[in-house]
Amino acid sequence: MYGGADLQGLAGTKNWRDPRSVARYAHVVPRDEVLPAAMDLAATFAAKAPWACRATKIAINYDLVQRATLLLEIAMSYEGQSARKEDHKEALAAFVEKRPAEFTGR
Repeated sequence: MYGGADLQGLAGTKNWRDPRSVARYAHVVPRDEVLPAAMDLAATFAAKAPWACRATKIAINYDLVQRATLLLEIAMSYEGQSARKEDHKEALAAFVEKRPAEFTGR
């Protein structure tokens, strides 16, 4: 499964036939190789059709925003439920009393 940056890298280069190429856009290079690697990637993107690249990026970002929005709704729901649990009260008491919390799972 690929993340948003991976998808944008694949979309920008159109190298869909070799998914291993994602590693090219999701790796660390030594400090002295950063600029050459960035320029190489920029040249690859610059050679593509600008409108098509822009539209693809918008579509990928739209999907990421939709997923993040859904995740936030679920996370906030669980956060609200968690705040009403005994463990939450214990966490607050332990913090105020500067002691380790003793959680029970309730």
